[in-house]
Amino acid sequence: MTDDIDFAALGRVAEAVERSPGTRLILLSVLPEAWRERSLSDDEEHYFAVKKRAEVRLARQHIDWVILRPSLLTDDSGSDLVSLGPAEEHGRISRDDVAAVLEAVLLEASISQQILELNEGQTGITEAVRALGRDMPRAHRPSCC
Repeated sequence: MTDDIDFAALGRVAEAVERSPGTRLILLSVLPEAWRERSLSDDEEHYFAVKKRAEVRLARQHIDWVILRPSLLTDDSGSDLVSLGPAEEHGRISRDDVAAVLEAVLLEASISQQILELNEGQTGITEAVRALGRDMPRAHRPSCC
């Protein structure tokens, strides 16, 4: 099922986005370090491997994409304070905060073709996302979209 949902379906969605100019695909993935402090089962290792293959596949597409890699998800209430960037420590983050970051990234059109890692932090979500959009050099903005 992991192969069907996290890899094959993503390929079909990316193809649909390719046929729909002006559309952006945001992939919710996983931090590669997640749960590495534990002994993972074969199924869990497979899940991480499929997620990585899906990221590679998406990153090679000539479409507007963003990959978001949150830390360990919790059911805690959101704090609206995050650490967001191209490389973050593995920790934990509430599902509420992940959803809020997804929404903010969706609304920040200047963030494109980036892999972003997400953790609890000290910066407000809106501020963290806007800073990434502002800091993306025009030379690195994709010509595909």
